[in-house]
Amino acid sequence: MLAYFCRKKNKKMKIFVLAITMLLATKSWGQTALHKKFSNQTCECLVTVPNCTFDSVSSCMEKSMNASLSDMQAYVLQSGKGATYKTGKILGEKMTEQAFVNMVETCDVFYHLADTARYEDFKGADADTIKVVLDLLVAAIPKQPSGEYYAKRGTMYMMAFDYAAAASDFGNCYKLDKTLVNYLYLKALAEEALKQYDEATLTYGILIPKSPQPAYKMSLAIVKRKKSGR
Repeated sequence: MLAYFCRKKNKKMKIFVLAITMLLATKSWGQTALHKKFSNQTCECLVTVPNCTFDSVSSCMEKSMNASLSDMQAYVLQSGKGATYKTGKILGEKMTEQAFVNMVETCDVFYHLADTARYEDFKGADADTIKVVLDLLVAAIPKQPSGEYYAKRGTMYMMAFDYAAAASDFGNCYKLDKTLVNYLYLKALAEEALKQYDEATLTYGILIPKSPQPAYKMSLAIVKRKKSGR
């Protein structure tokens, strides 16, 4: 579902994300207004949990899903689409995606947790090691750098918290190699860290049509919320 919920540091959340997709499929979850009800119920649960974590999100989402099961079943029957595994899986994934975006927009606890999680993989590296690697990359720059070269260097700049340099490198990465479109996500993260919300929105505008991953749509919702000042 959400790429940053599937990091190595969040193995339990990764298992949950895979499981929730299967549960949604077998229970034939619909969409429309149901995603708002589901996200609201999940948020109401989260605000009661001290020190909210991804395990909390997992638990609250499961409770909300079980509480909404009758509504989900009713939607499928009314839709006339048939309660097949394939139909349930497609509708379930779409509604879950909508629910996560809705929670970013309306649930402060989830918003702050999701916002922070996206940058976790760039923290904790030894500063001296990062500097050595960056120096080597800069010294060894090819006469005609490839997109992969800029992707590697941009990642190191992200780890060094040099977001301006990272955004530039990820932009060059995509210009040189359009198959590396997913690095635009890191470009948008760097732009967001610089509070360049308009630029990040434009980057997502290029990225999402080419790679419509739920994590990217959620991050765009986070950018829009930050820009609004909420």
